[in-house]
Amino acid sequence: MFTGKVAKAKIYLDNDQYGLRDWGPAEQEKVIIHELGHALALTHPECGAYAVMQQGVGNYGALTIQYHDESCLKMKWGN
Repeated sequence: MFTGKVAKAKIYLDNDQYGLRDWGPAEQEKVIIHELGHALALTHPECGAYAVMQQGVGNYGALTIQYHDESCLKMKWGN
C-alpha cells in the first residue's frame, strides 16, 4: 500500500530507445495511459489482472481504466 506523498511526477517517452514511433496508435496510447498510472503512484499488478497497469506491450494492458486500476486508485487516494 502506498503510504508516501507524490509531490511531482515526470513522464519521459523516448521514441528512439523503446521504438515507440514504430508502434501503432493504440499501443502508443496504452503506453501513455500506463505511464500516467505510474505518475499516480500505481504499480504493475502482481496478480496478473487485466488492467491499464499490466506490464508489457501489444495485447497486454487495457486501454481504459479497469476494475483493478480503479480499486488501486481508491486504495491509494481514497474515494
